[in-house]
Order: sequence, then structure tokens, then C-alpha cells
Amino acid sequence: MRDTHVLTPLEAAEQTGLGLDTVLKLAANHGNVSAIMAETVRIDPWALEAALASEGFKKAA
Repeated sequence: MRDTHVLTPLEAAEQTGLGLDTVLKLAANHGNVSAIMAETVRIDPWALEAALASEGFKKAA
């Protein structure tokens, strides 16, 4: 995971327009989407975009 830009699950949900549950499910199903850092879940936006594409979601902003 890139250290330079990561999102919280809530930030990822807001930026993609998806629900928080959907973002967390994607993170659970695609191992490279999230990591635990300092006891906090962090989302890699590039990996999230790839997971969205593989799941058939339209490109998220």
C-alpha cells in the first residue's frame, strides 16, 4: 500500500459515492485495498479503484 495517500473508509465512501458497507466489503474481498495502520483501517484509493472496476462498478470520482 502506498504511504503517501490513504483514506479512511468513510473518506473512501464519500469520494466514491458508495455506502460505507460497500467500501468495507470491497476492502474485505480485495486484500490489497486496505491495511491496518496504528489500529486504524486505511484504504488505498488506487487499489479501491481497481477493485471497483473488477466488480463492475462505474468509474468513481
